[in-house]
Amino acid sequence: MIVLSAVVGLGIVALGRSAYRRKRIRRSGVLRPATITEVQTAYLEGGPLFIVKYRYVDDAGVPHDGASPFLSYDPTLRSTGNQCEIRFDPRRPELSAWIEGT
Repeated sequence: MIVLSAVVGLGIVALGRSAYRRKRIRRSGVLRPATITEVQTAYLEGGPLFIVKYRYVDDAGVPHDGASPFLSYDPTLRSTGNQCEIRFDPRRPELSAWIEGT
């Protein structure tokens, strides 16, 4: 029981930290164009939701992959190869955040 509680507690801390990091990057990260590499669909009670996977290049020319949170349907996201905008952390360029409305 204690082990299960510890695992659940660590999971909650990790989710909170991840959400804080995404919020910080959305607010103060470097704006960068990215290329959509894949769109995954999840069907839930309220209808389909989408996760967009993308690739961007940091200031050093190193490519990185990222993914959006669940998004509601937007027909412009259905094609791979389309451009989108993201923000990334210049100190840790592997960390990025999807910008809503793109």
